Amino acid sequence: MTLPLMDVIARILRRMEEPGDPPHADAPAPVAQDEARGLPAQEPSTPRTRSSCGRCSDTNRPLLLALLVLLLPAPAEAQFPFPWRRKPPALAQPQWPSAPPAAVATPMQPASTAPWSPAAQPVVPGGLAPGQPELTPAQSQGPVEKQGLTTLQQEDRARLLKMAREASLTPAATVRDAEDRMERWKMVMLIDPADVEARLGFEQAQKELDAARAREEAARAARETLDRELSAKRDRLRLAERALYARDLDGAAGILGDVLRQHPDDPRAGSLMQMLRDARRAQETRRRLMYGAAGLLAGALLLGAWARRADHGRKQETPPAADPPRALIRIVDGVGRGKLVPITRDILRIGAADDVENGDLNDLVVSDAGAAVSRYHCAIVRKGRDYLLLDSSLNGTRLNGRRLSRGEHQVLRHGDEFVLAGSSRLKFLRT
Repeated sequence: MTLPLMDVIARILRRMEEPGDPPHADAPAPVAQDEARGLPAQEPSTPRTRSSCGRCSDTNRPLLLALLVLLLPAPAEAQFPFPWRRKPPALAQPQWPSAPPAAVATPMQPASTAPWSPAAQPVVPGGLAPGQPELTPAQSQGPVEKQGLTTLQQEDRARLLKMAREASLTPAATVRDAEDRMERWKMVMLIDPADVEARLGFEQAQKELDAARAREEAARAARETLDRELSAKRDRLRLAERALYARDLDGAAGILGDVLRQHPDDPRAGSLMQMLRDARRAQETRRRLMYGAAGLLAGALLLGAWARRADHGRKQETPPAADPPRALIRIVDGVGRGKLVPITRDILRIGAADDVENGDLNDLVVSDAGAAVSRYHCAIVRKGRDYLLLDSSLNGTRLNGRRLSRGEHQVLRHGDEFVLAGSSRLKFLRT
């Protein structure tokens, strides 16, 4: 606490001690207090009566005391209730060991005249310089306290060392683990730059980080290579599928063979190969059916040609059938004398009916003045090579002078004459 601040506090306290307030019995006189503190003696103040200011001072005394406590300087450990006044501890500077005392030359070992420096001291494993005593196992883990470090820095250093050691128990598998481990050792080095264990741990973490980055780079390159191979395989399988749809079975077989040699367990390539086998079997079946149909068609054509040839030969060998003999009817006497009527039908009707309304006409119409000839008088029927005369009249028909009964028929011969109802005479002729 400085002298001006104490002077201010003493003056405030004296102002608060006014006349009318009974002074404490054990309280020294103000002049004695000033002399005890080394302050110049002051004239005693004129006694004053208690006023409202004195009463206000009694009321505000606790507040003034609290204000004085706040103004008092205190170490960092005593400032817990007032965090805004706390300042972060300054980082400790590297504490290099002080220069050793000048060596005294002895007959066995001459004194060294070279100036001492930390860089000139060789470092051996364990961070010990030549001639420095070896550390115990407990000391090799790092001293609990370091000269030049505050208590808070020592606590942070111990905590960070513990975390860094725990992280270093297992090798860093990823870049993130290596970076985290290196960051912990770096924080220890920021607190204590002369810590050998932190420096060695930082270097080891740097090596692990480089190794992890190399592994990740190799894995990335392997993934890129695999992606390129998979992309090329997909493109070739797509070409094979297009060839299958275009019925290019040979091209599809070549592409699928190359893919299966490199990737024998690829499911899509196996599926396309099965489709190729099915397409080849279907193509072979269609080819066989086509050849069979062509053979059947050729056989049918040959059989039809042979049948036509045989039919033609049979027609040539069979003689033509003899034409039936030609017969004629000549009117000898009556209406239409001298007329010749050829017999071209199997039934030749002879009568007097010639009306068109009935639709049943006679082939030879014979009429007379007395109307003795019946409408359908008689008919000549061809039976094989013979011709028969059939009578169906009322007035009768005479064949060669003999009257035929109604419904009777007689075979006609060349030159036979038959008379219809005694009025018209007809003659049968054969050529």
